[in-house]
Amino acid sequence: MFPRHFYRLNYATKAKVMLPDICFEAMTENLSVGGVFVLTDHPLPVGKVVTINFKIPSTSNPSITVRSEVVRQSDKGLALQFRDLGFDSFLLLKGAIKKRPLPSW
Repeated sequence: MFPRHFYRLNYATKAKVMLPDICFEAMTENLSVGGVFVLTDHPLPVGKVVTINFKIPSTSNPSITVRSEVVRQSDKGLALQFRDLGFDSFLLLKGAIKKRPLPSW
């Protein structure tokens, strides 16, 4: 198991996962500046590159589209690691996640 490098925010929103030959909707479960976990019953192999579009948690709810790689697959869904996250999108994600309260463990 790999250690997590970024704080993850529980965040549910609709997402669109796009490949050259297929496009499907999923729900995000959690999000970080490094990637997102999507709930889906569409299995994809680890290493597969997809494009995902989803809204960022904020007051204005802008959406981003980013190339991502499947890094883990489970019966619940797919863990996607961002590959081409632009600087503006990174700042939006970082700001939105930072504004959320940290969990009280």
